Amino acid sequence: MIGEKTIYKGLPFFLGALGMIFGLGCYYIETCFTDASHFAWWFAFFTVQTATGIAIGLLLKRLYFGANTDSLTELANRAFFYKSLDKHLHNPAASGLSLVLIDLDNFKSINDTYGHLAGDAALRKLANLLRAHAPQKFTVARIGGDEFAIILPATDLTAAQELAETIRQAAANELKECNLTLSLGVTHVTGETRPDQIVTQADTALYRAKNSKNTVSHFYQTMSAGNISVV
Repeated sequence: MIGEKTIYKGLPFFLGALGMIFGLGCYYIETCFTDASHFAWWFAFFTVQTATGIAIGLLLKRLYFGANTDSLTELANRAFFYKSLDKHLHNPAASGLSLVLIDLDNFKSINDTYGHLAGDAALRKLANLLRAHAPQKFTVARIGGDEFAIILPATDLTAAQELAETIRQAAANELKECNLTLSLGVTHVTGETRPDQIVTQADTALYRAKNSKNTVSHFYQTMSAGNISVV
């Protein structure tokens, strides 16, 4: 299935092409070519139609990404995160879903010591790190000040933990100069549940991880058996 982002990225080209096709349709109208003046009118119409399609497509693309993208990090924002999470959780063809919540350790000290511009730079650097390590099929979002999330559809707990650990290690190296590390909470569900429930589970694991800092903790719940553990 083609994702929403892909559709909106290609919208200017699609509407522009649609305008071209519509304009070219006039080529077969006999009156357009009875004399040179009619041809000039057709060419002007063709140009305006194509340009209008592209302009509308660019506007819709800008509105979509403006409503669903965090302006600082250019990741998905909180609204898009919850919309995407709800969509995946209620997909009848889904085979389980994992969620990773990520929080910067001691981020407040960066803002207090070096200022908010340094804090913003650290957040952008983390966003780039997450983009580099999370496959494109996963939704990576900034859902709070220094809190990020990754939605991992059709991914079991083991694979989600491995990704979380890879990100933690990468951050320990790449954010070393900022004296920052990451705490990560991971959860996995195998049955239909509400977005707030799975976020609460991941947040519980994240809270445990932040007690130690620079670590990964997980919350696992099998919906049918009702077995719950936090590690």
